[in-house]
Amino acid sequence: MAQNTNPIFAQTPYLTGITVTGSYTDRTGVAAGLLTVYTAGSSGSKVTQLIAKGQNTTNSGSVLFFITDTASANPKLFDEILITVATSSNTSPTFRVANSYADLQLAPGQLIKTGITTGNTCSVWAQGGDF
Repeated sequence: MAQNTNPIFAQTPYLTGITVTGSYTDRTGVAAGLLTVYTAGSSGSKVTQLIAKGQNTTNSGSVLFFITDTASANPKLFDEILITVATSSNTSPTFRVANSYADLQLAPGQLIKTGITTGNTCSVWAQGGDF
């Protein structure tokens, strides 16, 4: 399918999600343990939201988001979502936070990787599309 050029918009929408656990405190992105939540398409991608949703009772912490270079290497800290303390039950939901982006575009080969700073378990989602 031909790419859209006027206006430019994503042709193939994506909503990808993974489960993140453990403790990743290296904000330089050098340490092993980051998980890939989004892979840019062969013509590049636009990401509109990064979302974190607690899966159970959570402690304070952060979900970290890194973006790599076009060789899928050298991740750099891009953004983070603060995890709020929440005791989940049948009447009290876990936390959910979405960071929205008007113009976050990834080149082919770039990845969005994530890690979590505390022992929480979260679903992490990336919403966007490929050009």
